[in-house]
Amino acid sequence: MELYIYVDDVAHRVEMFQDEKVSVTSTIQNYQDIGKLFTDYSQSFTIPASPTNNAIFSHWYDNAVDNGYDARIRYSAYIEIETIPFKEGNVQLEKANKKNGYVESYTLTFYGNLTQLKDKFGEDKLNSLDFSSLNHTYDATTVIGKINTNAGGLTYPLIGNTRKFEYKTATTFDVTTNTGAINWDDLFPAVPITSILDFIEAKYGLTFTGNFLGYNQFSKLQMLMKNSELPRAYNAGVFYDQNRFSNTATFPEYNTTTDTITSDWDSIYFSNNGPPTYTIGGNKMIRIFFVTTPNTGFTTTNYKVELYRDGVIFQTFDNLVGTTQVTLLDVKQVEDPASHQYKIKVSALGAFDFKGYLNYERRNAFGARSTFSVNYAASGAPTGQSFSAIQNVVNYVPDIKVADFFMGLVKMFNLIITPVNETTFLLEPLELYYQAGQIKDLTPFIYADELDIEKPKLFKSIEFKYEKSENILNNAFRGLFNRDYGDLIFDSGSISESSKYEIKLPFEDVMWERATGYDFQTATLLNKDLQSYTPKPILMYNNGLTNVSAFPIKIYNGTGYTNVNNYVRFNNEINTGATDLSYLYSINFGNEVSSWYLVNAPQGLYRRHYEQYIANLYNQKTRVLKAKAKLEPQNLTNLRLNDRIVIRDNRYIINSFTTDLTSGEANFELINDYRVLGFNSVGYRFANIDLLNVDNTAQEFQLDIYLGMFKQFSIKTLSGFISSPTSGVQYQDTSIIVTIAANATAAERTENITITYRDFDNNDLLIDIPIIQNA
Repeated sequence: MELYIYVDDVAHRVEMFQDEKVSVTSTIQNYQDIGKLFTDYSQSFTIPASPTNNAIFSHWYDNAVDNGYDARIRYSAYIEIETIPFKEGNVQLEKANKKNGYVESYTLTFYGNLTQLKDKFGEDKLNSLDFSSLNHTYDATTVIGKINTNAGGLTYPLIGNTRKFEYKTATTFDVTTNTGAINWDDLFPAVPITSILDFIEAKYGLTFTGNFLGYNQFSKLQMLMKNSELPRAYNAGVFYDQNRFSNTATFPEYNTTTDTITSDWDSIYFSNNGPPTYTIGGNKMIRIFFVTTPNTGFTTTNYKVELYRDGVIFQTFDNLVGTTQVTLLDVKQVEDPASHQYKIKVSALGAFDFKGYLNYERRNAFGARSTFSVNYAASGAPTGQSFSAIQNVVNYVPDIKVADFFMGLVKMFNLIITPVNETTFLLEPLELYYQAGQIKDLTPFIYADELDIEKPKLFKSIEFKYEKSENILNNAFRGLFNRDYGDLIFDSGSISESSKYEIKLPFEDVMWERATGYDFQTATLLNKDLQSYTPKPILMYNNGLTNVSAFPIKIYNGTGYTNVNNYVRFNNEINTGATDLSYLYSINFGNEVSSWYLVNAPQGLYRRHYEQYIANLYNQKTRVLKAKAKLEPQNLTNLRLNDRIVIRDNRYIINSFTTDLTSGEANFELINDYRVLGFNSVGYRFANIDLLNVDNTAQEFQLDIYLGMFKQFSIKTLSGFISSPTSGVQYQDTSIIVTIAANATAAERTENITITYRDFDNNDLLIDIPIIQNA
């Protein structure tokens, strides 16, 4: 075994004790704690304090060494076994060990790369991400354009925040009438989940990969940007931009290029201060005052003034109207002797035009000396600063940590995160992860006399839950059925276990409504007292445009009414099989009744992402096998956690294995596998659709084809009444768009989508996916 640690981007080979035992445990999802992800880790091990290692760790035991090895952080590392790469991760220096007055060794721990995510996210909130690319002009025209067009980005769902949106009810809430029209500025925006992942990647220098991210059940999800009862957030605003100085011609602390004030306690412009080297008695003080004078037409507009210190908001004055003076800074040198950079920002509820007057005051024992700055000319232009109404999306981001949001998605879809390297992570659902593994017979390497067979640790019940909703419909559902909408409890039946397990998402699953007899769907965010409330983060599916031109939706644009003939329809389900409702996916854990189709939605989260694993675990024949094996380096380095292990004709999935890197011995904890035994088993999926039975209308659907355990597959060019622009050989999971022509033949017809799989021994397997279209 060889261990390499990167210090200053250079890989250094660590010298090891010849007889030191180094064990690395690998596990990804443990049956004893199925709601969590795990990563590689080692038991602590020691290495000699040799000259080579002392150089790598900069004699860490000596705290007199400056700019040496920093044990507060983990360093990138990788392990080789006989020159074959085995594991990548990072190493933590735990301690230096002294014996007889001399440093004899260092103690280290190795961790897999998955720990990098937790370390990077920390306690950061989701609103710390940069959402500025989604900012847009905030006026009726722009908002309505994001209601009646679907470009795949930010949209405005028709969700009632102050009242219910009714359709063709002839009441005062009927959105097809002027009386019941929707106010354009009463709506909150929604952002694609994929965009939020992009922002996470950008902030933390990460890359998330995996074909699953492009599947409709994930890529069509959006998050409602709602963190208050009403959408009345300030817009993006502008930073103060000085035009000229007055009273004092020199303002050395002010950078006219960046409009940044840099505080300077040694400034010669403190009263009677003399040269910077001359000090005087008394506390120095710096004050920043700011006067805002709205120009004509904006005297009743609400605005706020913020002081940024070193790029972070330091002071805020909001709900300002008319001419105001605020003290943004009042600091003494003894309280904060450091130098800081300050910027002033003005934002408003809508467009704004204003004059700004900045007073920077330096005060000491001899008095005060001020410099004044303004953003307008003495005469003529400019008359101040102005900005249009720009929707600052970050102001609406729900209150949730980045880590909680990310892990909410992981739990929702039972995702496995496989580190590709320090910054790249592959995301895929558990079942597809296992399906891509290989079948490996380790019988020759197993110590036959060291096998233990145990029963798995089970729970009496497993609860799959969302955050409890205050929604009026959810509350009524709870009262009627004694459970929360969208939740599911797996009850193991008569087994003797008594403990329970909970998998809970940090999101809220609200109920949606469809207008009886019409193609209008909405949700209403009112509580049981008919009051607006701020929900937990809400995820929902973008179902594309729905036509309501027979009875257009009325939007009040501020001066009149705009007819909306098409709107982007949202709810908590998406049909991935065109008009075949057997592929109706929902984000409910259980199979609730579809609010749009009024039939049972058969493909809930539990069914798609948890059922097979749990059914296998609770199978009466399932055992936990603990086995010991002596593996050759090639076997050890090629072993993956999604491989299925064969021992004496029984197949298992790996729950965990611990490898002694010095001896090559591995201790396995294995679980019988009765669900995914290979391509000829019931559980194996070649694609997200096995057979499609649709009506006679023209339609299209996305077919997700899985590579699985094969080397490649080839898609035969489609013909007859089905077509697709994609065909030929593929070497990874592939999504294709299949178009089905309208059936005017008055007879049922069938075509096959033919896929030829090739394994690593060059054996071919032909698979047909029938497409049946009714007359």
